[in-house]
Amino acid sequence: MSSLQIGQRAAEQMAQNVRTVHIHKNGDKFQDAKKFVVNQRQYPDMDTFLDEVTKKLGPTSRGPLRRIHTPNTGHQVPTLQDLQTGQHYVAAGNERFEKMKYVKGRRIEAQRQGHQEGKDGPCIINVFRNGDSLTPATLVVFRKGQPHQQVFALLRAKMKFDVRSLYVLSGKRVGDVSRLKHGGYYVAAGPEKFKKVDYRVTEEAITPRKRNGVLPPLKKETTEPISTKWRSASRKAFIATSMSHPTGAGHNKVRKPESLSEATDRSVPPARLRLEWVYGYRGYKCRNNVHYNAAGEVVYFAAAIGVVYNPDKHTQKFFLGHSDDIISLALHPERTLVATGQVGDGSGKVGTVPYVCVWDSNTTQSVSILKGMHALGARILAFDSTGEHIVSVGVGQKPEIVVWDWSKGQVLAHDVALNRVFDVKFNPWKPENLVTCGVDHLQFWTMSPEGGMTSEEGDFSDNSRTTTMLSVAFGADNVVYSGTEKGDVYVWRDGKLSAQEILQNAHESKVVFVEAQLSAVPRGPARVSGFSTVSVDGTINLYDENFHQTNTVKLGEGDRDLSVCSLAFSAATRTVLVGTTTNEILEMDISEPEAPRTVHELVQGHGTGELRALAVHPSEPTFLTAGEDHTVR
Repeated sequence: MSSLQIGQRAAEQMAQNVRTVHIHKNGDKFQDAKKFVVNQRQYPDMDTFLDEVTKKLGPTSRGPLRRIHTPNTGHQVPTLQDLQTGQHYVAAGNERFEKMKYVKGRRIEAQRQGHQEGKDGPCIINVFRNGDSLTPATLVVFRKGQPHQQVFALLRAKMKFDVRSLYVLSGKRVGDVSRLKHGGYYVAAGPEKFKKVDYRVTEEAITPRKRNGVLPPLKKETTEPISTKWRSASRKAFIATSMSHPTGAGHNKVRKPESLSEATDRSVPPARLRLEWVYGYRGYKCRNNVHYNAAGEVVYFAAAIGVVYNPDKHTQKFFLGHSDDIISLALHPERTLVATGQVGDGSGKVGTVPYVCVWDSNTTQSVSILKGMHALGARILAFDSTGEHIVSVGVGQKPEIVVWDWSKGQVLAHDVALNRVFDVKFNPWKPENLVTCGVDHLQFWTMSPEGGMTSEEGDFSDNSRTTTMLSVAFGADNVVYSGTEKGDVYVWRDGKLSAQEILQNAHESKVVFVEAQLSAVPRGPARVSGFSTVSVDGTINLYDENFHQTNTVKLGEGDRDLSVCSLAFSAATRTVLVGTTTNEILEMDISEPEAPRTVHELVQGHGTGELRALAVHPSEPTFLTAGEDHTVR
């Protein structure tokens, strides 16, 4: 084949892969559809395409757009290759698909046909396990035209056993997967022979069409409305939701189901869950994740939810834009915007790529989404003094250091750290400079105006002083202070450790925070008015602008044994917020340093480890939990 023919064939294939589609926003009847030209070079996967759709259409109230549906039936489109050129689609977030007339003047039944009956459209089948007449069929979705090996690999993953063969319900073996019918029923078997039993295919069984259509309401036989509290556990948090059921006719007691099909009714109930309250806080293996916002509310996270708590009114607001557990949080200098980063599994699969969300703590609406740089998640976040840039630090032994223009979602610079990082700070007077510290290292970074950044390793001068540093802060004249795991405070000048200025035994335990207090100066740069250091046992040392100690405040007095992972001050109320590694949030009055400490427990949680058990009282609004901390609460 000549080079001209090869070029022509490549051009034809590229032209076939380019598709023009029209995307509507879920539930928005006023906003017109946006036209997108989809090609594999610009959008290598569905997540990248959805990021662009979110930028043009805007996020929903539940966060960024994460799914594509057909407009009439709401079928989810699994891959970019399934998009049909010239057709209309609906982009949705984590909320339910809203069925409405998105395209005015005509129905798009041909679109559903194209997806269900086209050569490359998705095919959904119902698969029973061989010989199992009790378990409902499992829905398996694949793309027509996929090779035999890929389809069976998907079957093994969904059915959770070694599927060797597939049969129709009459017992005839399926030899060619291309003959599988959309919405059909099949039996998956291993090396054994087909077992002919009465597989449960009834009118109440779920089919792909019925999953997205209008489903009948659940049968109720009560004379009074039932109000039930449903609570589900997600690692460190309990999410309280409320649901109400309509009144039905019949006896006061709910009768027992008469048949197996009624007992396993899987149709959608005529009620919707509403997030009511989040119990718990994640302090375990997280740091610096509790703050006061500008309104005096407490901002933190639990599981995959950002929480804004008003301690005066005892109310909560929720940010629901994440798809997995949040592990980092930073507050904008103006104390209204919040950045949160989530964990990732590193697989790169659709829906598992972690991202950073910037959102408004007043409205809990997403403002920007930063994605594509951290495969395992963003462990640490920090804004610069201008609030225009944010730095994110990844998870791992040599994590990525990424500086973003968050309003544009643009990466300004990125590189890799020398070792695991525990803290990062921008220089308040020179935002192009920042410093990271961690396991046996401290690293100085300088951003280039042309893009990219360079770094220099801090010089310990003497290897005997090399240690793990947990916190860092800038002082005036490019002086840097770092807190160590041994309880010392190191002083760095021009990138070198100043041995004669080391504050040895500044604390009896790990120095988890070093902070500089900045005072605004009219028409001039901010001035350092003092410093504070905090140890893991809850001891706060206060220093003047020259780092001479002036006072000590002990938070862990009495019978309370603190293990601090986060701390924030409020100058207005003279209180301090304390997050602990045992997943508690405490608010303490420090207006009188010598007076006994007044402690308010805002959030209570289990200790280290995961939550393992939940039991809800059958009639009272009470529940029990048990965790790996060996306690029941």
